[in-house]
Amino acid sequence: MNHFTLPDNHQEESDASHFPGLVEKTAIVKIKNKCISKPQRNKILIIGDSHARGCAAELSSSLNTTFEVMGAVMPGSRLEHIMDLARREISYLHHNDFVITWGGANVINRNESNTGLRHIRKFALRNKQTNIIAITPPHRYDLQDSSCVNKEIQVFNRKLHKLLKDMHHVSITDTDLTRNEFTRHRLHMNSSGKEKTAKIIGHNITNLLTSQKPPISLKQKEVPLATSTDETKMEFITGNADDMQKMQLGHHADKENSDN
Repeated sequence: MNHFTLPDNHQEESDASHFPGLVEKTAIVKIKNKCISKPQRNKILIIGDSHARGCAAELSSSLNTTFEVMGAVMPGSRLEHIMDLARREISYLHHNDFVITWGGANVINRNESNTGLRHIRKFALRNKQTNIIAITPPHRYDLQDSSCVNKEIQVFNRKLHKLLKDMHHVSITDTDLTRNEFTRHRLHMNSSGKEKTAKIIGHNITNLLTSQKPPISLKQKEVPLATSTDETKMEFITGNADDMQKMQLGHHADKENSDN
């Protein structure tokens, strides 16, 4: 289920001022998480702006039952708000789980791309316990291809790849969509675009899980066997006086034979 509507008198109502347009509250996600029956399924949390609307439902239908998909949509939100909500809800995710962040259109429109990129990198650096998938902002088909906004989208996506390429727990999914996969007003994806994007994300998640290396096991350090010299020293220490004298005489005899 992708949308959750809470009553106006809900105890988390104060969060609305920080996240304008928030239509999915994660408190329900926590309750749902507690009711998961064993064996525990891989969790996927999608948090994004209006482009992420309906993505959780599409992704859930494209994946098998071993995944539990949850979503929170924040239309018109800035990247810092999206990253802050993701940070608060990522604590229960582990190395086989995924958090998908989808934002950037708002900061690009405001000419604040660098600020948004810093928030994404900071979020990735502070959350290495789980897998992070960053979705790039799509091309604006409601504007001319040569518009400054579309040029800035290309710059933003290029910088995003560069900033996160050194983080093994982070992957980037590009939304390579055509005009036919957007609605009539050309700003948001239609059902075909959402389905295609969900399949791309699902394919990336499956590949990441199958390519994950098992934990490195620490080999027990082997203790070297005692050498003949060590054994001789031990015999001198533990033997009685007669034994020590016999060993000394034998040692001198061996030396004379070798000299001859």
